[in-house]
Amino acid sequence: MPADDVKQILANERTYLEWLNMAVTIGGIAGGLLGFSVGNNNTATTAQHENAEAVAQYIGLTLLPVSMLFAIYACWLYKYRCSKILDHQTGNLQVVNSPITLGVILMFSLAAILVIDLTVSDRPLHV
Repeated sequence: MPADDVKQILANERTYLEWLNMAVTIGGIAGGLLGFSVGNNNTATTAQHENAEAVAQYIGLTLLPVSMLFAIYACWLYKYRCSKILDHQTGNLQVVNSPITLGVILMFSLAAILVIDLTVSDRPLHV
């Protein structure tokens, strides 16, 4: 196997790991929010506490599918580039539209989180 192919394969693996790192980070935040938003039955819950739990659940449920999309994209991109590299196909291995689409999806999910937080939350907004 030529040295250039080995370099491309290793670069592809590093890119795959970076995409998976982002997916795991977003998924970890979502899972943490979902895990900690479960009410504690030992203490008396106030309406404000229940509201905060609801916001945390909405945020977690919004971010979890986004993290799964990042992981699916990482797997697809890795397989796509591996097949191109191993078939010795020349040309550009960049995929331009998919990262832009994932960025837009992430941006809309963060905007939805902001709207949810502002509409569901009872606490005053301090700027």
